[in-house]
Amino acid sequence: INGDDILIYTTGSILEEVYDAVEMLKQENISACLVNVVCLKPFNKEELIKKQKNYKMIFTVEEHNIYGGLGTIIAETLAYEGIGKKVCPIGLNDTFAITYSNYKNVRKANKLDAKSIYSKIKEVFVNYIN
Repeated sequence: INGDDILIYTTGSILEEVYDAVEMLKQENISACLVNVVCLKPFNKEELIKKQKNYKMIFTVEEHNIYGGLGTIIAETLAYEGIGKKVCPIGLNDTFAITYSNYKNVRKANKLDAKSIYSKIKEVFVNYIN
């Protein structure tokens, strides 16, 4: 998905939730470019460096700890290149997932369902641009 305001990187089966969140953001006139990363290593840093220039900020969404995964790779890449772009990781915040249930309920309980992802992106983006 191509958009003009924000760049969202995601990986894994959470893609469907992120896609739905992007569709919700469209209703709020927030346009997002969604990138599905199919392989973390080796990471395509050249693509990130090129793409990030067109966006106000970057979000990463992953179904696990925000430390040591996709968000970290993107933040470190930008830092090593001297690019001061705001990166907002969405995932588990250095904790184990809560609850035991079916996959959909676990995502919702951990705020990794489409509505929660949409709400977080909207909140952070609106505060960032204001």
